[in-house]
Amino acid sequence: MRIAKLLRKYKKVLLLSLLVVGPMVAVIGFFMLFYERAVLSFSGVPEAVDLATNRKSQAVRIVVDDLGIDLAIEEGRIINGIWEISKKGASHLNISANPSEGGNSVIYGHNKKTIFGSLPYIRVGSPIAITNRDGQVFNYKVERKVTVKPDNLTYVLPKGEETLTIYTCTGFLDTLRSIIIAKPI
Repeated sequence: MRIAKLLRKYKKVLLLSLLVVGPMVAVIGFFMLFYERAVLSFSGVPEAVDLATNRKSQAVRIVVDDLGIDLAIEEGRIINGIWEISKKGASHLNISANPSEGGNSVIYGHNKKTIFGSLPYIRVGSPIAITNRDGQVFNYKVERKVTVKPDNLTYVLPKGEETLTIYTCTGFLDTLRSIIIAKPI
């Protein structure tokens, strides 16, 4: 009886709350779904390189002193068009080359302050160090910075020369990709 009385008393407030909160929850849910699907994925899948090389050269750490970045690197795969990504560090695209393999090594990470959030602010000429599983360090120098839409796979495709490509999301709702291209020193 008491609940029915309270419902009658606050009927307008409850109805108004449902009319306002309901659509807000739906919009937030839509943006979260969109964001999850867009996070660090490109529209398409680059072709795989020949991975018959020694996996001991697998990248395990990236250091960008100019930005205070020092992260572990995990292997990431593309599953159903979505790029797997480390939650705490950087990811190396498993179908891309590793340092010293003579191709394009693709490393990517979240646009978070503790990961690659500062990456768009790197300067051309800045040094980047990649350490492999054997402890060997490979030094690179930033040559270019570009921002592209997720349908532009140009920079993550295999290359005929040693290249380090690092990227993270940028732009409104992370709908763009900030890409750093570096060459061995």
